Amino acid sequence: MNGKAVLVAHADRQFLDDIVPTLSDLGYDVVGPARSAREALAYVAQTGVELALIGERLAGERDGRTLGQALRANWGVCCAYLKDRAGTAA
Repeated sequence: MNGKAVLVAHADRQFLDDIVPTLSDLGYDVVGPARSAREALAYVAQTGVELALIGERLAGERDGRTLGQALRANWGVCCAYLKDRAGTAA
């Protein structure tokens, strides 16, 4: 990885399809994307990240806040929470 590593975790596939190329174009090394907390935690355990962009809702049992708490507690990852767009389905 050459840029800053950022994890993107969100339930909305369209959102992920939109944001990942944009972050890459800006020079970030995107880890994931992950649709669930389980996926996100596995990515971070393997690669490490400095920042996580996390949707409110995720696929699976855990929500975005729970994922963020685990990332901070276990790896000291800085987390930014993304409000779900109106009209999107998980």
